[in-house]
Amino acid sequence: SVTVTNTGARDGDEVVQVYVLPNASSIFPDNIYPTPDPLSIRQLVAFQRVSVPKGQAVTVPFTLGVPAFASATREGDRVAWAGRYDIAFTTTGITEGPNTSRQAVEI
Repeated sequence: SVTVTNTGARDGDEVVQVYVLPNASSIFPDNIYPTPDPLSIRQLVAFQRVSVPKGQAVTVPFTLGVPAFASATREGDRVAWAGRYDIAFTTTGITEGPNTSRQAVEI
């Protein structure tokens, strides 16, 4: 889950986006990638629009299953590789910076 705070003077809506960013070196330590590209591309795996009253905070829950961590192999199969991933919560689509919260997970 992530908490969204409205510090503005008006009620507002936000779209919270959840991205998965694979840590390729933890997943493929020998730099042997079974996918077309090294797993450095972020994937949008969930989003939710929320209304946030002025001066309030809203907690937005997300549940990510194993498919959220899957990537396509060269053969087109979807595989969730064991390793470390970052989950980025953002309202801007940018996965770095002040409007982003990150959490590391292992699968």
